[in-house]
Amino acid sequence: MEIIKIAPRAKRSGMIMPLVATITVFIFLIGIAMLKIGFGSRFIAARTSSEITARTAADAGLASAIHLMNGTWDREPFSVTPTPLQNTRAAFSYNVTGGPNFTIRSTGVSDQISRTVYAMTWATSFWSYAIAVEDTITLRSNMVLDVWPEDSTFVPTIATTSTEPGAITLAPNTEIPGDIVVGPGSDPDIVVDSKASSVVHGDMYAGDSDMEFPPIYPPVGLPQLAWPRKPNGMIIQTDCTYITPVLFGNGDRISIVGDVTMYVTGNMRLNNGAELYIGPGSSLALYVGGSLIADNGSIITNAEQDARNLRIYGTPTCTHINIRNSGQFWGAIYAPSADLNITNSGTMYGSFIGNSFEMDNQGEFYYDTRLYNYDPTGGLSFFQIERWWERGDEGI
Repeated sequence: MEIIKIAPRAKRSGMIMPLVATITVFIFLIGIAMLKIGFGSRFIAARTSSEITARTAADAGLASAIHLMNGTWDREPFSVTPTPLQNTRAAFSYNVTGGPNFTIRSTGVSDQISRTVYAMTWATSFWSYAIAVEDTITLRSNMVLDVWPEDSTFVPTIATTSTEPGAITLAPNTEIPGDIVVGPGSDPDIVVDSKASSVVHGDMYAGDSDMEFPPIYPPVGLPQLAWPRKPNGMIIQTDCTYITPVLFGNGDRISIVGDVTMYVTGNMRLNNGAELYIGPGSSLALYVGGSLIADNGSIITNAEQDARNLRIYGTPTCTHINIRNSGQFWGAIYAPSADLNITNSGTMYGSFIGNSFEMDNQGEFYYDTRLYNYDPTGGLSFFQIERWWERGDEGI
């Protein structure tokens, strides 16, 4: 019997081997492609991470520059060499140029990737707002906010850096003639809790960036004194530091004569019937390290009726200011760490900057427009970011 089927089997075997080789090559090519895709993805992810870190470092440099500018800066252009960003492989550097409104150029670098951001700043008074806070503003029923002098065309603004719902509460029949500014990126209709009978004549909008409320400290070298047990009739006419709690007892009257800077390291309180009197041609810059309380029936008299003549500064340890002044109050408060509670039975004139603000009475509050751009220190008060923009660069 002849073997006649061997040749077909050999032929099929010969066909299988090229097919196996083809499949092997195909799988190999797919593997290389997958490796390339994986490598590319990791490269893109690493680059994106570096870009984000570089941008973060640039923003950190911008924040650092603003912090230094609002410190003991001498208002001269300056630059900072590369500074490591904590817990990253990135660093930032920046320079500040121009004046009196300065431009900041901040560059962040991470893994040979750099990002550059710019900010145009503007110099403003501590009291460029009628009311400005970090947290909440609560205005009770029937309150009217307006300006002084009455013929001024300036429109007062109230502001918060908060983005929380109801951070600003306008009770029924509250009237706001100017704008309301809320924290960046937030919805004003959510942040502002306004009743139907309340009226806002201006616009409500979110700020471009957080407002900066730098801490403030008293001048160094003020003579240290002890507060007397019976200060009635006391006249203060020189700069001073009181290192004990300051108490105005019932019926005590203390007068300020001349331009006086006074620092109270602890708490300060005016009891019922006590009066702090700022005489004609005089002014008081009062720094408070603890709480400031003016009880019902106490009087803070500003003879010139000019809010610039009474400036109350809360240092970082001042967390509460409560004023129940029974007459007209003319003054400007800058206490970024303090909760401000105003229960005045008279009329308020000035500006109030704090952590929070609450006005309980149904009276009137006038923003003293003479405070806008007012600079009591002889130097620019503090800087805020007016405009911001970005530029991206590859490599260094």
